[in-house]
Amino acid sequence: AAKDIFESGQHLLSLINDILDLSKVEAGMVELELEATDLGDLLQSALGVVREKAAAHQIRLSVEVEADLPSIYVDPRKTKQILYNLLSNAVKFTPDAGRVILRGHRYSGLSGPEYAAFPFWLEISVADTGIGIASADLERLFQPFVQADSGLDRRYEGTGLGLSLVKHLAELQGGRVTVESTPGEGSTFQVWLPWRDEAAPPQPGPGEAVPPVKADRSALVVESDDAAATLLEGYLRDDGFRVRRAAGAKAGLDMAREERPDLIVLEMNLPGMDGWDFLAAQRQEGRLAAIPVVITSIDPQHGSGFSLGSVQILQKPVEAERLEEVLQKLGLAATKQQRPVVLVVDDEARAVEILRRQLNSGGYEVLSAYGGRDAVLMAKHFHPNLILLDLMMPEFSGFDVVEALQARPETAAIPVLVLTAKVVTPEDRRRLNGYILNIMEKAGFQRDRFLGEVRRALSRAGSA
Repeated sequence: AAKDIFESGQHLLSLINDILDLSKVEAGMVELELEATDLGDLLQSALGVVREKAAAHQIRLSVEVEADLPSIYVDPRKTKQILYNLLSNAVKFTPDAGRVILRGHRYSGLSGPEYAAFPFWLEISVADTGIGIASADLERLFQPFVQADSGLDRRYEGTGLGLSLVKHLAELQGGRVTVESTPGEGSTFQVWLPWRDEAAPPQPGPGEAVPPVKADRSALVVESDDAAATLLEGYLRDDGFRVRRAAGAKAGLDMAREERPDLIVLEMNLPGMDGWDFLAAQRQEGRLAAIPVVITSIDPQHGSGFSLGSVQILQKPVEAERLEEVLQKLGLAATKQQRPVVLVVDDEARAVEILRRQLNSGGYEVLSAYGGRDAVLMAKHFHPNLILLDLMMPEFSGFDVVEALQARPETAAIPVLVLTAKVVTPEDRRRLNGYILNIMEKAGFQRDRFLGEVRRALSRAGSA
């Protein structure tokens, strides 16, 4: 139809611009423009873009949309760009007389921390009966300029940018992309976007009131090196442990007998009585034998420690993420209900992701808001232990967020830390009016200083 041809031409021009601006998307420099959008109209419009190409290969197109859905607040242009790329790939890689199905549904009660920020999520899926993707190729599928290595690149031409754009545009809206595929049978790509509805602000799910960390788990660090000990103690305290340290094996055994900690972190290369001697002595004492031990060593050959009851080995220098994985395996990591929750507010998706990783490594749960209005709603309904706030956001700035929080009794007491690239003037400070704990600059960002500020803020608020 002439309308489809016109829309295809218009959208292809938009596609070219998006490909040229991929670096801006990756850098988080593209702004969201959320609008009330009818899901059915959006899906039908996206389907029209590939209808002519599908018809040329006798590929059947169909759309399934959950009935009676209210409007959703999304960026329609970027969401349509996501759909175009997925539909274009589906048609491209589906043999003649195949089928492509576009579906849209709203879901609630999804499990997993990645879905905790919103009670409802939109799932858009594109399923095809195409050639499928080998499991070995799935991991790198969303990297720029990558196509599945199936020897078909010449037959199926393309830049390899489409799926990378899909991933970044979904993440820009606070969403994510998943894929399931069977070679020879077809693929299903699923895009999950937060269901934003101004008429129905987010409500907390059951049990999502998050109390502060409880210091009811204890750890003993047996480490002769002061710097290594300080690092480990910091990681463990970030996770809510009460920590004691011994500089030698004999002192460590005495403390273990006295304290009977939940966890022992043990250096192998201790002076005098070494880590092996410590493990042997621990195994012979019934009260201590069951305490899990995490070995830290610069020597990867220390794997024989498992035979003496050590549950895990971490190679020095120990990384917070690896220690957290070990604690999870042992059932000693702070649960979501125990960890302080930090709400990160920034309109730049990359900045949110960097801060999320740093906070997760420090033992914190993270909620993400990509705009000021979302931040106020989430603060009201989830009541985080701390808000990490950018000042320079379009439409509803960080200053507006602070004023809105202070105007509501249920949010006025939530501590706020500002992390901004803005040069903060005396007038800015007067406007913030003492309602924030501190201002940190994005320039020269340092993980340790950042987490230190977070710990101090939570301590002042009685949440750490």
